[in-house]
Amino acid sequence: MEDIDITTQSTFSETSSIGDTKQLVTDEGDKNGQEQSSMPMTSINMINSIVGSGVIGIPYALKQSGFLFGTFLLILVAVITDYSILLLVQGGRLSNTDTYQDVVLVAFGRPGFYLLTVLQFLYPFIAMISYQVIIGDTITKCFLRVGGDYLAGTVLVNRHFCIFLTTLVVTLPLSLYRDVAKLSKWAFVAMILIVFIIVCICIRIPDFSDVRATADAWTLFDYNFAQSIGIMTFGK
Repeated sequence: MEDIDITTQSTFSETSSIGDTKQLVTDEGDKNGQEQSSMPMTSINMINSIVGSGVIGIPYALKQSGFLFGTFLLILVAVITDYSILLLVQGGRLSNTDTYQDVVLVAFGRPGFYLLTVLQFLYPFIAMISYQVIIGDTITKCFLRVGGDYLAGTVLVNRHFCIFLTTLVVTLPLSLYRDVAKLSKWAFVAMILIVFIIVCICIRIPDFSDVRATADAWTLFDYNFAQSIGIMTFGK
């Protein structure tokens, strides 16, 4: 993209009173009251956000659209997503802002900012509900697999208890961070765990011979591709 004349930029970020980076209390060593993340940590945060939801949804998206057409849609959505990020960066430079919320505030005013705030609450809230449903369906099976009859009938194999416990111990504390940069370390741990799961699956593949193959798994095209686009967009 072409260079932007700094004299044409907005001075909004210096006068904003409702931007999400405006804090009442700041650390002495932090001029802006916001922790700055390094490029590796930022990359890990972004990769984790993509891989975390993508691992769950992308296989189903490929099934709904067909393997060949689904691969094409996946590449197309990736290109559009990359271009959208470039547009956001360009918009931030033009408006002299450094957050998505402030860019929307400059472009659409306070009504747009408040609408975005509501949407940004609903988006992760619904996503966390889906993750908790998955946790309730899987963690209990893992406890039964490990503990066997010793854990049968205990609270550890109770679906509602497992969801409540993981929400209280894991999800809630991580959701209380105001700055996403502080999640970088946890994102790195999550990536290591994802790699660990993949390695475990690869090791146990010979034992999966009794698993029935999905019907029409290698279909090249399917008319349900509209659902795939939504899933891929959410995953990215």
